[in-house]
Amino acid sequence: MKRIDSTVWLLGWTLIAGSLVASEQPSHLPVQLTLSEAIERTLQLSPENQLSTSRISAQKGNCVQASAYPNPAFAYSAENVFGNREWRGWRAAESRYDLSQRIELGGKRASRIALARVGILQAKAAHALKQRELRLAATLAYCDLFEAQALIEFTSRQNALLDQWKTIANSPEAIDKLGPLQALQIRLKANQSAREHFALERDFAIKKQALALLWGENCPELAFDRVAPLSDTPAPPSSLCALREQLDAHPDLALAKLAHLGAHRNLQLAQADAIPDVDLLIGYKTEREGSHRGMVLGAEIPLPLFDSNQGAIYRARAEKRESQIALCELNRQLDQRLEIAYTDYLHSFQLFHTLRADGLPAAQTAFDRARESYRSGKISQFELIQEELVYLDSQKA
Repeated sequence: MKRIDSTVWLLGWTLIAGSLVASEQPSHLPVQLTLSEAIERTLQLSPENQLSTSRISAQKGNCVQASAYPNPAFAYSAENVFGNREWRGWRAAESRYDLSQRIELGGKRASRIALARVGILQAKAAHALKQRELRLAATLAYCDLFEAQALIEFTSRQNALLDQWKTIANSPEAIDKLGPLQALQIRLKANQSAREHFALERDFAIKKQALALLWGENCPELAFDRVAPLSDTPAPPSSLCALREQLDAHPDLALAKLAHLGAHRNLQLAQADAIPDVDLLIGYKTEREGSHRGMVLGAEIPLPLFDSNQGAIYRARAEKRESQIALCELNRQLDQRLEIAYTDYLHSFQLFHTLRADGLPAAQTAFDRARESYRSGKISQFELIQEELVYLDSQKA
């Protein structure tokens, strides 16, 4: 009786320990990544996106610095020091205390602030352009991943069918019917498909690494295992005019317009710098020997006889003309690229829907007929597998 009790206790502790081990080692569930998650993660973790965000803060600092006024200057001077006779020592020394302030004329400060504000807008436009580029890069990388994943799934199904086909072809009856050469071709095709499957898995890992690098990560295997299917492709607009109306919101065009505005503000600043500034001075003067005291007032302004900032103005005008030409050229290029992209997308969309509406249903109908023929005994399993391989090739295409 004691032996039975000890056996029951041992069995109970074994079950408890097994349950604890099972709870400590959960089964790995495949993590599926969607396109929206890939884009969101790219925008959140991309180092390039963080750099473009920091540039906005840097431009804000430039705006703060541009709004600063010139600092006042304090000066002290002593005259008639270490002279001889009546000017010996400090007896005839004259002390002077001056406080001067530079007054900017011509609207220099306002021009600097306006130029710095354009810099902030340019940084924000560059940030929007970088986000657009990252969205596009993440979408393309995701599409490449989905294509590689779909090819792996098709190749896996193809390998399973080829293994069955090879098993049937290796039978003595099939060798007598097909001949040794055709049976060898079937085995070679199965081996080639297995190599293609290995190459596709390696390609999937490489493309997975490319997507993870957009996030600044080096261990993409910890992030996700597979990608979710893509949604249906949206239909293109009925006309090109609707897309042309949206070109004004294009980030490249917005950045070019801001570059032209910045060149205009820079020209205004160069013209303002041609106007000389005035320095106002107020001082206090004392004489030790006679105990005389007095106030000092003064003003100083440069005479623009030789340097009137004409070189900077000439350069700013040339840069403004250059930005205007670049803006017009970008408008032309965007319109041309839009027309080409619209034509290509319309052609691809029509071809895709033609294949899905006509090609795939026809292949499905042919395969269904082959299965019915196999059930009725009209064709062999070998021929059915051959028809299914053709059907898989049509789906893969």
